[in-house]
Amino acid sequence: MDIIYILLDYSFLPVYTLTLVLSLMRFPKYFDTPLRFFPIIICYTLITELLGFIIRTFDEYDFFFNEIYNNYNTPIYNVYNVVFCLYFFYVFRAYIESDEIKNRIEYASILFVGITLANPLLQDFLTQPQFYSYICGALLLLYCVFEYFRQNRRMVGVYFQNRDLLSWIGLGMAIFYTLYIPIKIIKHVSLITSVEQAMLVRRITLSLIILMYGCYCLGLIRMYRMRYQKN
Repeated sequence: MDIIYILLDYSFLPVYTLTLVLSLMRFPKYFDTPLRFFPIIICYTLITELLGFIIRTFDEYDFFFNEIYNNYNTPIYNVYNVVFCLYFFYVFRAYIESDEIKNRIEYASILFVGITLANPLLQDFLTQPQFYSYICGALLLLYCVFEYFRQNRRMVGVYFQNRDLLSWIGLGMAIFYTLYIPIKIIKHVSLITSVEQAMLVRRITLSLIILMYGCYCLGLIRMYRMRYQKN
């Protein structure tokens, strides 16, 4: 295990902590908007990763009494994915002005909930990542980002606004999910057959996480006061 892998493997703590600190420092700039829960989501992310790391690393901490399932932290991430997706569906829908697109996001969110509820019939919720729920949520988030950028283009002439926090959040999500969805599919169909391949995939995944949260941090640093007007 080389030094780069070690640094990446332990990078989540400083990256999430920095994002949380910046989100709290900039909170007065968006406290009265749908993004006001953003620090809570980042804190939840940090806690989830810490719990996942502890359960994965220490045998005495796990959800199961059967030793066969020691080190299973899957339920934590399954629940986290649902909360994360539903929150950002709500945020992007709030900032979209088109009623038609708002309705699409709402119906797609209902579909996401339905797939999330049905997924445990195909995969054990406690021991397996909920693949179909994850892919559905990721694709819907990409759609929300696409529509938000398209709205920016229509209203201000550019897809990406450098001083807009939600533009930076959207950019981070677009980078992460566009590149990670194929990885998720490859992992699901078990095309990773060696330790070296698994390590490479983990390095790429951790790098994508750093890029996404790096975008969040840049957005928090550069942002102007967020504006929000209920339609």
